[in-house]
Amino acid sequence: MSSESTPSLSMAVPAMEAMVEGWKKLEIAMPHLQPMIAPGRAKIEQYLSGMRNSKAYIVAMLLNPSCKFHWIATHWDTEATAHAKQWVHEEAMRYGARPPSSPADTASPTKVTRTALMQGVYEALFSADYLNGCGSSQATPSEEVRSYLSARRELVVNEDLLQWWERNRHRYPTLFRMAMDYLPIMASSVPCERVFSASAETDTPRRSRISPALMGALQVLKYALKKDRLDFSRQYVNHMEQLETGDAATDHDAHTLTEMGYDVDESYLFAVFGDVHYVA
Repeated sequence: MSSESTPSLSMAVPAMEAMVEGWKKLEIAMPHLQPMIAPGRAKIEQYLSGMRNSKAYIVAMLLNPSCKFHWIATHWDTEATAHAKQWVHEEAMRYGARPPSSPADTASPTKVTRTALMQGVYEALFSADYLNGCGSSQATPSEEVRSYLSARRELVVNEDLLQWWERNRHRYPTLFRMAMDYLPIMASSVPCERVFSASAETDTPRRSRISPALMGALQVLKYALKKDRLDFSRQYVNHMEQLETGDAATDHDAHTLTEMGYDVDESYLFAVFGDVHYVA
């Protein structure tokens, strides 16, 4: 639940409810541990009570094509299931009445990769018959929701949920806009806590006068470098094919060195690259 880049909000309720059921079985199988298990289970059930009454968790579960209403219909009572469906239809109507003008409605989601652990959790919680259904981009929001729910669930394993919705954005335009708002919600505050902890490495006593704007920029830059999203030396790297064919010393190399501030002349190129022809 503490993933920084993979949407996990839709799995929060199913995962915690499955854990509670596992603890109940453990209490029966190992009664001598019941005094220790019961308080922890009671605390989780207290959190679950609030999560089941949160629209964000319900909508996120719907927007997971591996789950939809399968978990709710299977593990919740009839009244709670009907209430959840009403919430989803109301939210779809609200999004359908809103023009798609905000960046969240139109921007393509960031490409991320699901880990093997997440794949295993998905298969364990939502395994069943999976088959793509058909939808209509001209449908009303209510018809779009019904079409999406009537299609059989699709186990999303080899791509991220946001990538799945990017592929189906024209098939379910209203639900796509909802997915861009709901799925990126973090299921845990752990990623935020990591950011605050990492900021202590930047805001040291020797850098105590860093402005808030600069501090924010440094944190974003550090995160981008950590995730290999920035590479300032990529343009200066020669490919293996160039090294094998001897084409590394070209006019492009001289131009690159000039951009870096070197005073490039023929004697310098000869010393670095050997006997090559250079056109100024």
